[in-house]
Amino acid sequence: MNLLQSRLSTLNFYFLYVEKYDFPSTWFFPAATAPYTLLRYVIKGSAFFEIDGQSYTVKENDIIFIPEKSTLKCQAISDFSFISVRISTISHDKGENIFKDYLGVNIINNDNGKHVKDYFYNILKYARSKDKARKLRIRAMLYLIVAWLIEQDSTKISDENYCSDEHVSAADFRSIIPKKIISESDSRIHAIMEYILANPLKKFSADELCGVANISQSSMRKLFKKYIGKSPCQFINDVKMMAVARQLILSDKRISEIAFDMGYSDQNYFSRCFKKVFGVSPSEYRRQET
Repeated sequence: MNLLQSRLSTLNFYFLYVEKYDFPSTWFFPAATAPYTLLRYVIKGSAFFEIDGQSYTVKENDIIFIPEKSTLKCQAISDFSFISVRISTISHDKGENIFKDYLGVNIINNDNGKHVKDYFYNILKYARSKDKARKLRIRAMLYLIVAWLIEQDSTKISDENYCSDEHVSAADFRSIIPKKIISESDSRIHAIMEYILANPLKKFSADELCGVANISQSSMRKLFKKYIGKSPCQFINDVKMMAVARQLILSDKRISEIAFDMGYSDQNYFSRCFKKVFGVSPSEYRRQET
């Protein structure tokens, strides 16, 4: 068995969530750390993506690979639609990203023949269905996507799939962002988001979060609504539920113990929060994924 096949034999990953997003040309996603691996298929439009300081222009039929723990920032150029799949990757090579470090998966890949588009749409369809075998079907689609990504050699990707003439540096990326988005208040919300993402198990108080950016509670709520489209509590809950999903898959802890670790004293409320994000209860999610 060669090295590549050896690496592939250690690879496993779990489906967390999928959604289709439609954003106007004014859409902006501020810098944040991805707590899981993201695979995105661009359905319509174009946008600037900055991933770990490297800037890309993405367009229709591009597949974007965003490694876990990478820093992500996005800015739409036109009306922008994409399907986003969140997965958790597992390998015997602890602490290393097997996709990026060993399998050579490119950050940007173009699906010129539109072979992969159907896989993304199928994941979206199966995730919303009540098919008893939907989890297996989703995994099958994920493996097909990953297999296709591994087959793409960076030397085979034309320059136009990267930024080429449209390539911008990190500094240039910041320069195209509207001034109101790179204002002092926006940098403060960045700090709060990064603090939350870096501490997914922590039980936050409003005063604590406001103290990170030295702003009032009312200002924090307004900024989250304006730039994130959610309240601070909703954002924290989303981050926590992603962490919960990983623990349900990777640990043998009881669900009540996971709930307590996440700061939920009421397990019924915890289950309702989880179901709101994933569509199933924590126990059903664990049963389906393990």
